[in-house]
Amino acid sequence: MEGGLAPALLEASALAARSALLGGAAFLLTVSSPLARRLPPDQAARLMARTQIFLRLAALATAGLAVAQFLGGQFAALGVLLAALAVVLLAPREGPAPRLGAAVLALAALALVLAVSGGRLSQLSPRSLTTATLLREAGAALWMGNLPLLWMLLRGPWPAAVPQAVGLRHAGLMLLGMALSAAGLAVAWPHRALVFGAEAFPLLAITVSFVALALVAAGLRLLLILAAGRAAPASLWLPRLRCVVECELLLALVLCGPIVALFVLAAQGLTPLAVPDLAALRPRFTLHPLGPTEAGGLVLMLIALLAWLKRAGGGAVTRFGPLLLLPLGLGLVLQAGPGLPLLLALLMVIAGLAEAWVLWRGATGLGLVLPFAVILGVILTLASQPPAAALLPCLLATLALLIRWAELRLPEPRDRLLAAIAWPFALGGLGLVLTLAHGG
Repeated sequence: MEGGLAPALLEASALAARSALLGGAAFLLTVSSPLARRLPPDQAARLMARTQIFLRLAALATAGLAVAQFLGGQFAALGVLLAALAVVLLAPREGPAPRLGAAVLALAALALVLAVSGGRLSQLSPRSLTTATLLREAGAALWMGNLPLLWMLLRGPWPAAVPQAVGLRHAGLMLLGMALSAAGLAVAWPHRALVFGAEAFPLLAITVSFVALALVAAGLRLLLILAAGRAAPASLWLPRLRCVVECELLLALVLCGPIVALFVLAAQGLTPLAVPDLAALRPRFTLHPLGPTEAGGLVLMLIALLAWLKRAGGGAVTRFGPLLLLPLGLGLVLQAGPGLPLLLALLMVIAGLAEAWVLWRGATGLGLVLPFAVILGVILTLASQPPAAALLPCLLATLALLIRWAELRLPEPRDRLLAAIAWPFALGGLGLVLTLAHGG
């Protein structure tokens, strides 16, 4: 896999940059420009400034990656480069600019079409895989590509009505993106045998699981926006909304792992299979000799048990349960071989240090390193094309970190309590799977 990893990383990075570019351009035209007309001049200037900063950064990233692709022999990337540079020049610096916004959106869409089709527009027939890919990428861009910009605007020094209006308008983009993604899946359905192969189907299954979690988060975000201000002050619903968007961003990062692996498989050639092997996804619970993976699972179950005892009024020692991650990580470092096992062990050490910070200094600063350490570990594991037995642990680890993130980020004590009760269930489930069903 190593030989195809660098090109796959380049392709995945270019996809993410194009998604941000198209999503930012659509945001400019449908959210920022219309709202800027209704806001006071200082707020309108701030809104447009943040939008254009995001858009220019996305365009510059797209242009830089297009240069790398062009040097690698993808000559259609030259058109992507020119379109991205045009966005940098045309993006409005201040004030509502619907005409410029429309031009920017057209250029971003052109960059996406050229990248997906490789400059061969004849491939965009109604039922082709290229058309399906174009629809899926466009849908993902409108749904997730502009989530960083939405997060930036939710943190602005605005009256509560501004983030609510921004969130509502972005929800319209999100729903359109979901519709485009669904249309892409419908177009791709006749070609489904390509992703039912033994290598691709497990990765597709974990991707679908992450997308399902993202759909739940998106639905929760929409409910929070619709209910904003009705029964709670902005100091309550707005932090909840930010936390949900942050969880969506974490899920978008996690999706990079299987996407990179699928790019590697696509370069190697996919073997069609008419029916997916669903049995390969089912965990097989059996007893294994005690090894590093089983020991790690037992430690995670112990941490979960101590967390439950803490919430049940257990002794003071129960609060130190998360610190067990540190000796676990150090032990894994000592016995891990080079490559991915060593990286995962080091990330476990970092997670333990982050939990120590949370215990003594609070859930700020370095305390937020823990979720990102878990995210990076999941991404590295999935990008390395793991066996199907590793997918359930990756899903449970992601679920645990999302709930843990909510506990760290939500200001309301009741919300934090619910998250603190919930996340040990996911952590304990992860430990159980690692102990009994990790696949050897």
